[in-house]
Amino acid sequence: MAIGQASSPNGDDMHELAETIGLVLIIVSIFGRTWCAIYLSGRENRELVTRGPYSVCRHPMYSFAILGGVGVGAQVGSFVIGLVCGLIAWLILQRFATREETALQAKFGSIDQEYAERVPRFIPKLSLWRDVDVLEVWPRTVTRAFLDAAVFLVAVPIAEVVEYLHDIGALPAIFHLA
Repeated sequence: MAIGQASSPNGDDMHELAETIGLVLIIVSIFGRTWCAIYLSGRENRELVTRGPYSVCRHPMYSFAILGGVGVGAQVGSFVIGLVCGLIAWLILQRFATREETALQAKFGSIDQEYAERVPRFIPKLSLWRDVDVLEVWPRTVTRAFLDAAVFLVAVPIAEVVEYLHDIGALPAIFHLA
């Protein structure tokens, strides 16, 4: 953070571990959101998508975005900030999910209601996995999802620049974070 600094100094094992785990979560988020887009590809307004990642979780793209939020926060070298960023993402995406579910209920009625009762909102239930044999994919949709998610990677150089500015004393830290 620009005005705060992780209590573990840059180069400390815990600081570097938080950054590394955060980067892994960002990469998982990018590829997870792209994987979801493959299944959603062009179907989101025409049918209720209930296969692939949507068979185990109603909002897998949001689930992967929450992981990305944790990863972005961890780039400051703090597990606590990573979790706070993930919590903020979860709170925001709860609202979006509720709005989407209302629209799906209006459009698909009892089919969506049964799906919503069976499949969890954000935390996957892997035993529900169902897939398709053939899947039509719209490359534009998948590419857009990949590029949208790749924005999370911007946190890495930004956090490194802020860290560097803290290290050389050009940007003082007003408080220290766990």
